[in-house]
Amino acid sequence: MRKLKFIEKRNLTMIAFSTRMFFMGVEYAVIFPSVWLYLKIFHVQYWYLGLVLSAYNMVGILSTAIVGRLADITRKVKWICFLWNIAEIVGNFMYSLPFWVGFPLLGRMIAGFGEGFISAMWGEMTRVTTNEQRTRFFAILKGCNLLGAAVGPAFNLVLRNIDFSIGSWFIDYRTSPGFVMGFIWIVVSLLMIFCVFDLSLELQNNYHLLHEEPPVNLESSQAKQLKKKRSKDHRKSPKTQPINQPEKRTSKKKYVRSLADSHPPQEPKKTLLSFVEDALALKTIGSDGAAKYGVENDDIGDISNVQFRKDSIASHHTSHGDEVIVESNKSTFGSLSENSLTSSDSEPEEAVEIAAKVSFKVAIYDMFSKSHVVALIYLLFFMYVLHTCLQGITPLIAENELSWSVNQVSILYTVWGMEIILVLVILWWISPKISDRVILLSAVVCGCLSTLSFIILSYSIPGSKLCLCSFLITIFLAGIGISVTVVVGRSLVSKHTEAANQGLVHAILTSFNRIAGLTGPLFGSSLYTEKIAMAWTLTFVEVVGLLFLLYVYKKLKVH
Repeated sequence: MRKLKFIEKRNLTMIAFSTRMFFMGVEYAVIFPSVWLYLKIFHVQYWYLGLVLSAYNMVGILSTAIVGRLADITRKVKWICFLWNIAEIVGNFMYSLPFWVGFPLLGRMIAGFGEGFISAMWGEMTRVTTNEQRTRFFAILKGCNLLGAAVGPAFNLVLRNIDFSIGSWFIDYRTSPGFVMGFIWIVVSLLMIFCVFDLSLELQNNYHLLHEEPPVNLESSQAKQLKKKRSKDHRKSPKTQPINQPEKRTSKKKYVRSLADSHPPQEPKKTLLSFVEDALALKTIGSDGAAKYGVENDDIGDISNVQFRKDSIASHHTSHGDEVIVESNKSTFGSLSENSLTSSDSEPEEAVEIAAKVSFKVAIYDMFSKSHVVALIYLLFFMYVLHTCLQGITPLIAENELSWSVNQVSILYTVWGMEIILVLVILWWISPKISDRVILLSAVVCGCLSTLSFIILSYSIPGSKLCLCSFLITIFLAGIGISVTVVVGRSLVSKHTEAANQGLVHAILTSFNRIAGLTGPLFGSSLYTEKIAMAWTLTFVEVVGLLFLLYVYKKLKVH
């Protein structure tokens, strides 16, 4: 059987991750509409419904941090995936047991623990993609999740017709969502066992594998000009003199010859590439070593951050002496993520020490000590608050101010979901051509315009054309803002934080999303009778986010 290449393994892993994200969205869409119908069997009060609905997200916040740390330390994503998928299977089956009022709550808690694997997926894709590829990969992952949430209601049409029993265990329209999802997660787990590979672990010792296929748009115009100039100088350079003949000096510059034409040494000499490979493997290179061997400090960092191309290193030998002069292109083409620790404010030794550590404290410092990363976190949080707030109050606005039916509201939600998916498809297409920060700025502007339209809605007369138009514009622009921000914002955060802690970084981002998902509906429902105050509050936080983004805009450039 032919051995799979690294790129093929990454594609299979991406398919498995996308499948898992899809069914996470499906589970959300089939469980939530049927929870209250199920809990009415036990004659519970409304507060217990809220507890069951929030249990999934609350436990998921804890689980994402645990998974993120495990993934960063071990890089054994396949093993972690297997364990956390078992939690999804057990949780859904337990949810469908109608024998005790505590089973639905415990089932959603265990399933929420399994949901925490999402941080490992985001972190793994960060480490095995280049800066140019990452936004497209993130768009696929998020798009699959939203697609699952969009088609999930169609599953409910099938689940409503299920009605059978296994002994005293009755499977009907109330318990069938958990029962069916349990079997679906078994199938997903089998797929992930065969398709998920420990890519970042493999890439640590073989970081050249990322370039088994031609990189896309990796060389800057400056690098191309430098390469062209070198080839031109090579054509003009005189023939190499014999080794035994003395060098004819025509200027003060030393005549440089190719290493291949030098004395055949008894012991092989170590080139810069071999030296850096050894040093990176041991993670012990310091500023002295960097200065001694002519390596730029910006080129030293975590193994997964440093990529060397063969044509970027030219070794030369002087005519008198054994000194080896090496010229290296300062750009590290095909880097997996931007090395955020090699700044002018920190010494190389400190950068290497921090890169070698995997801890929650380092991840927190790495994220919240940089103003541009804090700006991204702010935008991710409050854009999600805006989106979930509008999701929560849309049925109220549709019923009380537009007199819509339940079917019209369902159609609106379906179209809204399709719009978000279409935006992500467009984002996948344009991301290699347009800078991430430009795309993000456009999304934040859409978010601000959405809240301004919401202000108009809050002042409009119920049932008027102005009320209808402002409502649809608010929904439309908010869909663009959240879909782009959640993908591009994550991508930019990953490019400006240390690669060694990406599991924890994405765990923190996911936790903020979960908190925003709980805050938005509570905020919207509590202030629904005060829509003007709510609209102005949302506009304020969105405009502050836009100003914050403009302030750090230059720092978001990825080299």
